[in-house]
This record gives sequence, C-alpha cells and structure tokens, in this order.
Amino acid sequence: MAKKVESKFLIIEATAQEFMDAGFGAGPVTDCGVLTGGIFAGFSMISVGGGERMICDYCNDEIKAEDTCYYVAVLNQVMCKECFERWHKSAKYYPEDVDFEKQNFQRTQDMLEAARL
Repeated sequence: MAKKVESKFLIIEATAQEFMDAGFGAGPVTDCGVLTGGIFAGFSMISVGGGERMICDYCNDEIKAEDTCYYVAVLNQVMCKECFERWHKSAKYYPEDVDFEKQNFQRTQDMLEAARL
C-alpha cells in the first residue's frame, strides 16, 4: 500500500503495480501529432499510455510489478529503490520548490487513491 516516506522531500513509496494501476508507466503509443496551441505549438507530440510497464526515470531499467519504487514529487519522477537511495543521499533541498512539490505530491496521491477505489 502506498505511503509517504519520512524525508525533507515529499516522497511516495509504493509497488510498481500500484503506480501502474494509477496510470503511471509505459504503454503503447496512444496518440501522436503536432501541438496546435500554447508555447509548444508546432512541436511534434507522442502520448504514451500508461500501465503496462514501469521504467525507472533515472536508470531506465524496468521495475517489476511487485518491486517497491519511489515517486519524488519535486522531480516529478518515479525511481527504482537503488536509484532513489543514491539520489536521496545527495539531494539538496531548495525551499523555492515547495509549491511545485506540493502540487505534484497531491496530484499523485489523488491518482493513487482513485486507483484503489
């Protein structure tokens, strides 16, 4: 079951399957085209569906469904246990990131909660 990690950062620990159930992870291409609005208008876009495989955002290795992984809100990334531990030892806290971090954490927490219902 997903839980908050005790840290100066906002971090969620869960199994890869829990994250995949909430829509995280890599899956088949679901949409592609050219963005038409906003600051990225004209850029090519590929939307990848989630839920089939979990990939560490740091080392790019696949994380098995039953393995524990970590969502780091300030980075908006999911990491395998080894990469998370390496990152956490040397990570520097920047107070100016708090609003962004809280926003990411709440959104992800809500997604995980909705997937459990």
